[in-house]
Amino acid sequence: MKKFILAALGAAALVLPSTASSQELPLKGGDFWDVGAVTVDDGHFGDYADFLAGQFRKNMEFQKSKGWIKGYHILANVNARDGEPDLYLVTIFDHVTTPAEDIAREKEANAFLADASAELGEYKSAEDAVQWMLDMRPGNLSGLTRAAYLREVFGDVDGAIDLYTTVFDRMSPLEIEDRAWILSQVGHLYLSIGKTPEAGQALEQALKLMPDYHYALGYLAKVRLAENRPANAVTLLRRLCEVAPHAENLYALAEALHRLGSAQAGTVYADFEQNQLASATAAVLINSERAALKPST
Repeated sequence: MKKFILAALGAAALVLPSTASSQELPLKGGDFWDVGAVTVDDGHFGDYADFLAGQFRKNMEFQKSKGWIKGYHILANVNARDGEPDLYLVTIFDHVTTPAEDIAREKEANAFLADASAELGEYKSAEDAVQWMLDMRPGNLSGLTRAAYLREVFGDVDGAIDLYTTVFDRMSPLEIEDRAWILSQVGHLYLSIGKTPEAGQALEQALKLMPDYHYALGYLAKVRLAENRPANAVTLLRRLCEVAPHAENLYALAEALHRLGSAQAGTVYADFEQNQLASATAAVLINSERAALKPST
């Protein structure tokens, strides 16, 4: 794809006034238009149209939301002459960016595309975005972390663990929470393939970094239940409910207490049901308020 930049200028006058300095121009600065010329291979216009409607559009809308660009257009060269492109991709912005700005923005935009595509189940788009991140900056931690997640999605758990371990080894010791998160993911993955000793070791290491880290507490409780150690799981889940008193954590605690044979299980189940009822009531009230505010047609 060939690219060039046009600076939009508005003519203030056709002729310089005789009193004006020879250094002054009768023009007013405007926006900059970045124009990419695209020639599509025969038989692949549909594929490229899917790209424009999907990944390209997401990327452009993200850049608009960040204020990086003012707009964008896709122009078709309907009556193209020999040697002319099929499409022009136009991006409008208010200044020419520096190389440093380009690198920082591309990194953030690709990370957004990878995460958004993965959450929507569009794993091919997520894979392309992650590969783009790694092509631009081989070995960067953000790209490797997302690549590890995609390996997990595709069922390559061992590959995901290897990548997470690589990221962990390259991290600064000062990045305590990020390191605890990586160790928690590794523990979760080991547990998913039945390697409870390795899972426990990784999660205990995470809790040494952050004693009340909620991900590590929850995953380690699952490890202890898998090891048939419900008393230890209850201790961990009580701590989890103190730092993150969410309904799913209350339910996990109730289940562990039930496994332990504790009479307190019933009380915690009741707390969970009350929590769910309160959440449902709040949702109904919010929806009622929205309906009341909706203008009649």
